[in-house]
Parts: sequence; C-alpha cells; structure tokens
Amino acid sequence: MISLQHTLERAESDIIQATQKIMKDFTNLTIEWVKGHQDDEDDTEFSERPLPVRLNIQCDLAAKECLRNSIKPSKRAPPMEGAKATLYLGKNMVTTEMAEQIHYAAEAPKMLVHVQNYLRRTKETVEQINWRSIDRLKKRLKLHESIRMTKMMYGWLNVGSQKVKMGQIGICPCCGEAIETQHHLYTCPNETMCHTITESIKTAKSKLVRQGIPSSIYNEFIEQVCLAVNLENPDDKYSQDLDLQYVRDQQSRLGEEAFMKGFLHKEWTRALNDRWTPAPPTEDGKKVHQKDALEQTVCLQKVLWDIFEAQWACRNDILHGKENKSITLDTEKKTNRLLEFKEKKNDYLRRCDHWMIDYPQDIIVKWSRNHKIRLLRNLERLKRIYDKEKAKEIAALRPITEFFQVVARTTPRAQMAPAAPLAGAPAAPAAPPES
Repeated sequence: MISLQHTLERAESDIIQATQKIMKDFTNLTIEWVKGHQDDEDDTEFSERPLPVRLNIQCDLAAKECLRNSIKPSKRAPPMEGAKATLYLGKNMVTTEMAEQIHYAAEAPKMLVHVQNYLRRTKETVEQINWRSIDRLKKRLKLHESIRMTKMMYGWLNVGSQKVKMGQIGICPCCGEAIETQHHLYTCPNETMCHTITESIKTAKSKLVRQGIPSSIYNEFIEQVCLAVNLENPDDKYSQDLDLQYVRDQQSRLGEEAFMKGFLHKEWTRALNDRWTPAPPTEDGKKVHQKDALEQTVCLQKVLWDIFEAQWACRNDILHGKENKSITLDTEKKTNRLLEFKEKKNDYLRRCDHWMIDYPQDIIVKWSRNHKIRLLRNLERLKRIYDKEKAKEIAALRPITEFFQVVARTTPRAQMAPAAPLAGAPAAPAAPPES
C-alpha cells in the first residue's frame, strides 16, 4: 500500500486516496494490472475477452460518457483528509501541476479575451483549444523560433496577403497563380513545394511512431493533416473508431487552417489519455520513462510546426532564387511601364526629360531589373513634377476661361458690335447696290 504522505504529493492524489479508503473495507481484495485499450488492438469479440479486460473496457466507456456529460462544480469540494493545504482555483480543486495551474489562472483570462477578439471566435471555441500544449512547446523553442511560430499562428508572416496591404505584389513566388496566404504554403502546386510537404508528412509519421503515440491516434492525426493540405494519405487508414470520429468532429469545428497552425482541440489529449498504458518494467525491474497524455499532445503539436518550418524554408529558397515567379512578373510590369513612358513621353514628361527614356525598345527590354527599378523611380518622380506644373498652368488660365464662358452665355450673338478696324487697315468693301 502506498503511504498517505507519498500519495498527497502525486498527481490525482484525491482519486488515489479515495481508492485507498475504499480498499480498507475489502480485506480480501487484490489488485491486478490489466493492459488498457485491448479493444483497439484486435477485432476479438467483446464476449470472448477475459473478464478483467471486459471490465476495463466498460470502465473506459463509462468514464468517457461521464467526462462528456460532466458539468462544472457549483461549490467547492471539501479538502482531502490528511492534507495540510489545498489549492482551489475558482471552485475547482487543483491536485497536480500547481505552478502551471496558478500561472494559467493569472494570465489566461486576459489572453483568451484578446485571442477571442483577434481570431473572431466565440469564447466557447477558444476555451476548447489546448493552450497548455502550445505553452509547453513554445517554452522549448529558441527565441527566434518562438517569434516565428507566434507570427504563423496569428497570421503575421510576410506572405503575399500581407504584401498586398502594403501595395506590393502578393502572388505566390513558387507557382505565381494565386494570392499567397499562409495556408497556400501547404497547397501550392509547385513541384518542389509538393515534394517537400509529402516528405514532411512521412517524417512526421515516423516521429510519432518513435514517440510512442498509439497507432490509432497517429493514423487519425496524419489523415487529418492530409485532408487539410489536399493530399491523399498513402496508408489510407481512416479510423472507424467512434471515439476518434468524435475527436475529428470537434477539431473540424476549429477549421483546417487552425489545425495546421497548431490550434489543437483538447479532445486529442483526452483521447491520448484514454489510450495511455504503462510500459512494462525492464528486466532489472527499473521503470521505463513514459510521456503522459499532455506530453504526447505536444508531440502532435511539434510535427505540425515541423511541417510548417519545412514549407517556409522551401518557399524562402524559391523566393530568393531564380525560380521566383513574383519577381518575374514584377520585372515584366516594370518593363511595360517603361515602354508606356516611352510611348507617352510628351504627356508624362517635360521635354528636357525625354532623353531618359529615348532608347530603342529592344534595349529597354534587356536592361537589368535593378536598372529598371532605379530609372522607373526617377521617371515617376519627374512625372509627378510635370503633373503639378500642368495643374498650376490650368489653374492660372481658369479665371480667364471662365470669364469668356460667362460673357459668351450672357451676350446674344446678334447684339454683339462688330470689331473696329485696325488703324491703317483697308476699309471693307461696300455692299453692292440693290437692283
């Protein structure tokens, strides 16, 4: 039997203590370890399984039903017997990871309100996101990696959709076919980008296997990734587990883009916790270190961010290389603008500035991109100067023009006196006499 003092220091100590208290009433009771979730491993009929296994399966189903139908406590539970101090946050008794829970209670409310307004989500939806796994993973990243992930999660990356807001070209540098959004990084038809994400998903699955994630979970998770990025799952292992279908439905309410950004639903952690089983000890009796459900959720989070990192690096290689579609299109636009200046130089430029664009068309086309940028910048400046000068001339002539327009409207043509002849000018010939 575990001592009471040691029990109070462990996670879920209230459940352990309640179990110990009940066991005192059963003197002949023995404890037998049963491997959990054997119904996920094979297709054996429930009635053909041993009694301990059937009891374990029924307890799992009852616990899931209780969890889904549970409501928040209306009052605080009494302190545990034998505890010197009990931590309550609101009406909830905290029995594990107390420092993290206190930090969450102090900072989470303000942050959740900000995220709710920024992401335009309801309070209920934001509360279903697994912020604890996000926080735990971000603490392990280097500063520049953490900043980049924050930008990715909240849509602050310098992709095409952001460049459009600043008046720049926003097409995808890899395919040149669409306005580049963050989610377009995963669905870009560029051959290199497609190859990168395919290899990233294969690597992600290998990582989840090595991390000890249950096969039913990582198969479902990889299937969700493939659906989000419009790829076929090579394994095509679509789960028929009703519990995992429930997890899938809850995650779909957050959306595919939120999923690829790492906003995982809390149901992933619950499903992992339901399938967690202790590893058997080694031959020398030592315990094997295992990841708990939250740590396994962090593994799921990490592979999503690794997929993004691979796509972002591939995209930037193309952006700064010779295959950049956006630079090619931008160069064509600048060339067309220079040719427009050449064709309409009398309307755009002063006569003294015509020499800057007075070159043959084939020479202009062959100029380097940097030379076109510098020349076009100067021509646009000179055009603005010429437009201002023309505007001033029109403004100076406007009073005279308006005056003669008023005179012409108010004086009938028949009453207007003929103009007097100039001095020294020959007189007008007389009209011939009437016959």
